[in-house]
Amino acid sequence: MSEIVIILGAGASRNLGGPLMDDFLQIAKTLLRSGRCEGYEQDFKRVFDARDALQQVHPKAKLGLDNLEEVFGAFEMANLLKQLPGTDADAIDQVSVSMKRLITKTLEESVLNPLPKVKGNDPYIKFGKIIKELNSKTRRAAVITFNYDVVIDVAFHTAGVPFDYCLTGDTTIATRLLKLHGSLNWTKCSKPDCRAIVPWSCDRYFERWPPDATEEESGKVQIATRIPSAILHHCSIVVDNEPVIVPPIWNKTEHHHGLASVWHTAAQELRDAEQIFVIGFSLPPTDTFFKYLYALSTVSTHRLERFCVLDPNQEVHNRFRELMGLDITHSNKFSGLRVEFPAAVNQIEEMLITKAIGKRA
Repeated sequence: MSEIVIILGAGASRNLGGPLMDDFLQIAKTLLRSGRCEGYEQDFKRVFDARDALQQVHPKAKLGLDNLEEVFGAFEMANLLKQLPGTDADAIDQVSVSMKRLITKTLEESVLNPLPKVKGNDPYIKFGKIIKELNSKTRRAAVITFNYDVVIDVAFHTAGVPFDYCLTGDTTIATRLLKLHGSLNWTKCSKPDCRAIVPWSCDRYFERWPPDATEEESGKVQIATRIPSAILHHCSIVVDNEPVIVPPIWNKTEHHHGLASVWHTAAQELRDAEQIFVIGFSLPPTDTFFKYLYALSTVSTHRLERFCVLDPNQEVHNRFRELMGLDITHSNKFSGLRVEFPAAVNQIEEMLITKAIGKRA
């Protein structure tokens, strides 16, 4: 297990163009209007038509129709209940499929690739190097992320950090990169009685599309939309073409089979961590998954020495403070810094490496 756990949310990808939950759908609509969602136009239109139909709930209920998490969650519940305004029951499941495709295309059109020659990449490569340095010593670090994008995956690849998604439960010495909501470079086995998650590694992706070629495409990594051309196999058959995108709502039981190992490993890491850092994860009220994961994972005799939230929004700090138990809030163990990802990386380097070297000296 790792002494240090770093939790990342959408804000950690913001400096490379990653949308936040409140502006994601607006960015997607801009892509549709500007013709930058080629091949996905019907999916984008289906999502926006279904979202517009949800306005019928407003006389009796409040629903944030500009927030990706709330709309995605509403679609998932509608799929469960087979009830969505303006949509036939047998077509509701296609709305959820289209939402996942909208998320995929919007991220691939918005998020730049953190490679050395791409402007603004330094904090991400630096983050990878910090993790590499920590894991080269006795102070091991694990990363838990709620992001679908491959920003950290590519940063680790570029910085030479061996990492493991922990999809199979096998133990390795590589850095644990735990993607709790899925990933653009994951797909599933097509065999009905298997459905195992199959990742397309950055190593294999860049073998086929070298970084220089990616750079010519404005620094974008089109890893999800290129899954069909990768012709990945599992159980001796070609895998699905759709990436694994898990909705940011509490009920994730549908995805339990494929992600159980990832969630279990994340729980172990949180249980044994001595220091936890949160960067760019807003702890949204719509997703209580982390609340339960954190609460149940920390039931142990292991003492947490530091919980640090690094986010520019004070409201986010307050949410985490409310989540913490008395042992954390009634001591100096909880702290918050109002910074974005680049400054957060510098702060983590200062706290975990620079000061540690000073103490040894």
